Amino acid sequence: MPRWSAAEILAPTSDSRFRRMVVAENRVRVALLGYAAGDSVHLHAHLESDEIFFVVAGRAIFQIDGESTEVGAGDLLHVGAGQRHSIQIPDEPLVLLAVVAPNLEDAWVAEPGPGDPR
Repeated sequence: MPRWSAAEILAPTSDSRFRRMVVAENRVRVALLGYAAGDSVHLHAHLESDEIFFVVAGRAIFQIDGESTEVGAGDLLHVGAGQRHSIQIPDEPLVLLAVVAPNLEDAWVAEPGPGDPR
């Protein structure tokens, strides 16, 4: 049974942006994602996979199919398959636990930008 300590998973990086894959199986992909204040994730969707975000630390504004919602530490957000979504990180670093199921590597980018999934 794989296990990682919080210190291993959440160790800071020089740019506050990181992606640490925790589980990568056919049925599910789980990663911890870190972003610096002022960072963003451009508009994209997972065509046949749902995505669940748990906010570990910080705040973010998610745009999901044109609707905005602000989330903070302890919040959980579900993005359904095919829903276009983006993330804006305002004034403090953000750490998310992201779960994608099934793990189809099916993301497409609607508005390309640096660091977007391909």
